[in-house]
Amino acid sequence: MSTAYRNRIQEFKVALSEENLNLTTLRELCFNGVPFEGGIRALCWKILLNYLPLDQTLWDSFLTKQRDVYSQFLKEMIIQPGIAKANMGLSREDVTMEDHPLNPNPDSRWNNYFKDNEILLQIDKDVRRLYPDMAFFQRPTDYPCQLILDPQNDYETLRRRVEQTTLKAQTVNRNRSGVTNVSSPGKSLNLYPSNEYEVLPNGSEAHWEVVERILFIYAKLNPGIAYVQGMNEIVGPIYYTFATDPNSQWKEHAEADTFFCFTNLMSENRDNFIKSLDDSQCGITYKMESVYSMLKDKDLELYLKLEEQNIKPQYFTFRWLTLLLSQEFLLPDVIRIWDTLFSDEGRFHFLILVCCAMLILIRDNLLAGDFTVNMRLLQCDKHIGLLKSLKKKEVLLLSFFFQSTRGGDRGWDFRDVLFSGYAPDGGMFMPESVPVLSAATLRSWRSLSYTQLVVEVASLFIPTRLVPRRDLEVLVAEALSGFSVPEVVRVARLKDGLSVLELFHGETLAFKDLAMSCTVRLLDYFLQRERRTATVLVGTSGDTGGSAIHSAKGLSGLDVVVVYPRGRITSVQEKHMTTVLQDNVHVFAADGSSDDIDRPLRRLFADPELVESHGLMSLNSVNWSRIMVQLAHFVYAYLELSGVEQGEAGTALPELEVVVPTGGAGNIAAGVIVQLMGLPLKLVAMVNSNDIVHRTVTYGDFSMAAEVTQTLAPAIDIQDPYNMERVFWLLLDKDGAAVKNMMEEFQHTRRHTLPEKHRKLLSQVLTAGSVTDDEILETMRKCWEENQYVLCPHTAVAVWRHYHCPPDPEVNRCYIATASPAKFQVAVQRAGLTFDLPEAVQALDGLATRCQNLDRSPDWCGDWETRLREKIQSSVSGSGGREGGNRADRTTAAAAGRGRTLHVHLSADMSHSQWNNQELHIHIAELTSTLI
Repeated sequence: MSTAYRNRIQEFKVALSEENLNLTTLRELCFNGVPFEGGIRALCWKILLNYLPLDQTLWDSFLTKQRDVYSQFLKEMIIQPGIAKANMGLSREDVTMEDHPLNPNPDSRWNNYFKDNEILLQIDKDVRRLYPDMAFFQRPTDYPCQLILDPQNDYETLRRRVEQTTLKAQTVNRNRSGVTNVSSPGKSLNLYPSNEYEVLPNGSEAHWEVVERILFIYAKLNPGIAYVQGMNEIVGPIYYTFATDPNSQWKEHAEADTFFCFTNLMSENRDNFIKSLDDSQCGITYKMESVYSMLKDKDLELYLKLEEQNIKPQYFTFRWLTLLLSQEFLLPDVIRIWDTLFSDEGRFHFLILVCCAMLILIRDNLLAGDFTVNMRLLQCDKHIGLLKSLKKKEVLLLSFFFQSTRGGDRGWDFRDVLFSGYAPDGGMFMPESVPVLSAATLRSWRSLSYTQLVVEVASLFIPTRLVPRRDLEVLVAEALSGFSVPEVVRVARLKDGLSVLELFHGETLAFKDLAMSCTVRLLDYFLQRERRTATVLVGTSGDTGGSAIHSAKGLSGLDVVVVYPRGRITSVQEKHMTTVLQDNVHVFAADGSSDDIDRPLRRLFADPELVESHGLMSLNSVNWSRIMVQLAHFVYAYLELSGVEQGEAGTALPELEVVVPTGGAGNIAAGVIVQLMGLPLKLVAMVNSNDIVHRTVTYGDFSMAAEVTQTLAPAIDIQDPYNMERVFWLLLDKDGAAVKNMMEEFQHTRRHTLPEKHRKLLSQVLTAGSVTDDEILETMRKCWEENQYVLCPHTAVAVWRHYHCPPDPEVNRCYIATASPAKFQVAVQRAGLTFDLPEAVQALDGLATRCQNLDRSPDWCGDWETRLREKIQSSVSGSGGREGGNRADRTTAAAAGRGRTLHVHLSADMSHSQWNNQELHIHIAELTSTLI
């Protein structure tokens, strides 16, 4: 067993040791596969299938009650009828003048007996051939049902009932004299092959008999659906998992536990088995058509090929969907896939995604094949070759959905989110779940450069079908090629453990150049491929606008409209925007704060017609791609400064405290996501006098001050830290309705008080502090005196903590430097320091400028919205040059997917022991876009 696998088992043990289980954490662990060892898989399935309550203190009483209930079912439906049958020779109470075998009365016991026999015969036939490639179901169970098999009794078991019901054939001969001779045939007629009908000694029963009993009781309790062929294929893997549990206390009750878990699963899946519902929205026909609808969106060429050959989804997806892929793969692989399927909250929609992915994975074969070849390929019994190719190529099967933090918009893929601002419901887009990085993966990344790390992080969210790996590597390398230091970012290691991560070596001397340049390159990549244009609308508190402009200037398919708060940013920040004169750049100076600017921008993004017709999108940290790239900042900091390289494989990862100057909270949101990815970070959000984040974390006071205070750190002069919405969404277990209520109250009243339980959740992932202008200057001076190192005022907001809150000796600390001091000369001078300006900054004073004013008026918000709308509508993106803009109609849909990314490393030819003990690796990396 590998060290990584032992660590994974330990993660499950920790998660399962909590008195009140965290279902979100458990789902995320299970999504990447569940270990067999120690009965972990069986236990997790019982939780994921809503059988066991999350409160472990209730388990003993709950299990006792459920198992007593199942025993009662046995007595009523198996034992009592069996006693009556056994006693028929003595007491024929079931045969009276009122009730007899030919009684047509629906309430007749004989009538019910015959009906039950019809169901039982079908169940018996199906379960005897359950997974014939494995001997397990033919073997005796270690825990036969003693209630039924007590040798002192002569109850009729279900097996004996079937044997007595089955007719035996005899041969009738007539000789020349007319004498009739009835004799048994030379060879007895055997309805079942010998390996399916092996008779075990008295007191024993095979596993298939247990499954038969479960299905018969289910059919009796659910007369509306009873038993439908195929249910045996669903209950089989569940029973196998529970009956092979290494924990004997659980294994003994595999039958009862399987029954209740199967019943719960069927409550979600039963509509697929009800013929009268086939054509309804909950029926199987709708779901089969959903596979093709999704295929049309993901791979139009393949969809049209199957339509041309008249290959209907009913020809093959019926079995895929109703039987949960249990017939498409060998049992070990089915169980591993079900780990992921059960862990997903929308498991049956996720199943549709898997089916779509299976089609796309074999697209080359389907595109080359004729009708006969393709039908044979789609209807094959076991897709063993598919799994082998998955293992060999580590193919990404699925990407997953993005959804709004407010719950109103789901099913957006990475490409669509990249080209969006706020979600139509006013929320912000987030991936449904987060990929978890193992300790081994993190340590393997230790030797990577920052540029390579960005590629690795982005590849977790951008599937290769959307952006091939080589294209992504080139794209990121080009985006980061213009930075002034070869390593792109670097760590300044100063006295007394003061480590400053410099993120400001881009063209506009701000950390935002990193994510912005990569995001714009991604945009341009798609725009060129799709031959269309887009408009970027950016509100900036100083740095974002300049980064967006310099990243996009001169691009023919991209217009940039930037609005900044006039008089509230530094001269260098302003000139980084107003000195860019390219035709695709449009700069507005607004008479208000950054929060004021945000109001008309939200209105514009909430106009679906404007967004659609002009490709309107945002490059603020509202855009998920910005957050995605910023994840790499924290991963890089961790690998450089945590001391992870000193630990041995298998040891716990060391913690790292990261102190972040915070305004819109984009970096903080990225940090919280990285925590969920498995990095042990202690996050500290430091703010200036605009201290809403500090008040929220410390007191639960999420409320705006009357006005935004102008400080020496203008880029974080923000009273609406909009990315906190993403943090709230994660902490509230992705409860879109709760976040919607919270944020709408905040937007309407400018305040919201966090319930204490929510504040405690927030304080568990984040601490905060606030700094005045005087403290900023004091920190800048002290750092210069000790290190001859000049801090920008924003970085000083973070570094203040170094001098006033000494770090834990056991935990290293990193301070994020978000901008160069060259951008903030006034603050440097007020601190009594000097700084040699880079030549590029000095040259700004001699350049021509261009800007339009947005003046204050009684209806300033409406006026600004109108002016910006007019500019957007007159931009190049509105000139008819945009093609294929509708999400549903794009012909490039093959490159735009939704779902989850499923790396499969399962071998189809593993032995039973291998696939139980191996690090079963259908590794799920939660990706944010297409299918492969």
